[in-house]
Amino acid sequence: MTLRIFLTLLVTTVLPFVVGCSTCEPVTPLFVNGDVLAMVNDNGVLLKAKSQGVAQRVVLSKPGQSRCVLANQPFILSVPEAIDMARYALQVEECDTNAVTAGSSYFRLTLLESCMPVLALKSKCKILNWYNPYRIPEIRVTNNDLSQVILTPLLNVDTEIIGYEIRLGDHSECKSPARDVWIAIRKSGVKPKVVRPNTSKTPRSIEMLCQGKNSIG
Repeated sequence: MTLRIFLTLLVTTVLPFVVGCSTCEPVTPLFVNGDVLAMVNDNGVLLKAKSQGVAQRVVLSKPGQSRCVLANQPFILSVPEAIDMARYALQVEECDTNAVTAGSSYFRLTLLESCMPVLALKSKCKILNWYNPYRIPEIRVTNNDLSQVILTPLLNVDTEIIGYEIRLGDHSECKSPARDVWIAIRKSGVKPKVVRPNTSKTPRSIEMLCQGKNSIG
């Protein structure tokens, strides 16, 4: 038996329990920096948020930095110096149970090196949101589940592919917010864009990683 990894535009068969194709080959640079008022919804998707008073600041400037935030609660996502989102990736996943207050949903934002990372899917319908449009990480399934590992593009407010929703389980069994957005966008006739490269001298705002609050889906 094998696991299959499915992208909206690509299907491939891989070895059991481990999937992915991340490499350390040079890729198109995508520099970002600055601050954005953001929030993470119940599906772990980054959204632009409206001001609601004083918000906590989450500063990410180097690999390994990680913070948990309360779902649907605005916070300032800060990247003080330009970083290359082709070399790095922002991962959003549910916080460990010991970091969660009863009755509340928390999500962990982690800045990772995108060169040969290994991400773990521990349960059926588990979702990781991976913000890096150029590299797909190695994915391990830790419970010997033989369900499909499926990647669906994440789109920002400008309909640019900014990363992937990674989940264990087909959409018929598991909810897929990214798939709903992707299908709605394609039906509308809008074509998702390829993110244009830039340099550290012309970085884009970190805001580019956020889906619009009123986006389809």
